[in-house]
Amino acid sequence: MQPFTLRTFRQDDLDALVKHANDPTVAAHLTDAFPHPYTEANGRAFLQEAIKDVPLRRCIDIDGECCGAIGLHPKTDLWRQNMELGYWLAKGHRGKGIMTEAIRQMVELGFAEFQEITRIYATPFGSNIASQKALEKAGFVLEAKLIGTLVKNGKVEDEWIYAVRRSSIQEHPSRTLWSGNMDQFAPCPEGPVTPACGTTAPPSCKAIDAVTPTATLSGTMGLT
Repeated sequence: MQPFTLRTFRQDDLDALVKHANDPTVAAHLTDAFPHPYTEANGRAFLQEAIKDVPLRRCIDIDGECCGAIGLHPKTDLWRQNMELGYWLAKGHRGKGIMTEAIRQMVELGFAEFQEITRIYATPFGSNIASQKALEKAGFVLEAKLIGTLVKNGKVEDEWIYAVRRSSIQEHPSRTLWSGNMDQFAPCPEGPVTPACGTTAPPSCKAIDAVTPTATLSGTMGLT
């Protein structure tokens, strides 16, 4: 795996941030709130927000350059014990195991920093196989598939919901969140490209026809 560091953002990250975030393959797998083209003004606005304590955001630093971002976004109201994970990585660094390890580190940090949080989840597009695999290798399990709930660039997309829970980490500290070993998980009987869903497939691990959505490896839906 290529070495990298998760660190806080700095104002001098602006040029690299804009360079990598402006790649259309980044915005293609994020919500429409992530702009494309990604301008210097967008980068400055993001860096002003990124220095805040919440949401918890980290720069993916490779060889001293900002090459991506990962963030945990707290939910409110009935969902206040949940955080949503969002991330993206520069095109030239994908497929090297970086994002899987970044997800592991960010989940560990999130549960340590926010003791009230019991669940961290991510919502990749059904077509974003690379993002799904990164989540699976980092110990996330598939909780649901929402069929045809999203529209991105004129294309209808499925929304897959992955999550990891504090209780599962406490009960099974050696699970995939830390080891990356998928051998202890049995595949969910959903077809050829399905994630591991635990030793048995839970009822939630099914394709779900839903009319309304919930609130290349570039990220999950959500902003970093």
